[in-house]
Amino acid sequence: METSTILVVGATGGIGSQLVPALRARGVRVRAMTRTPERAAALPDGVEPVLADLHDPHTIANALQPPRTALHQR
Repeated sequence: METSTILVVGATGGIGSQLVPALRARGVRVRAMTRTPERAAALPDGVEPVLADLHDPHTIANALQPPRTALHQR
């Protein structure tokens, strides 16, 4: 049963690309933040893509709606 939504920042990167399917397998709703439409198109089914850039504050506000949890890896 899906209940929470988690924003994964860098969802198409090395760690994020492993984290997103693992969260989906556990029934978590995932909003996946990426900078390019091409990478967003490659996300797994059931994942909500959001285009945003950490260097552009205007895009971040949109990315944070409605998740209560955000995961960012370095």
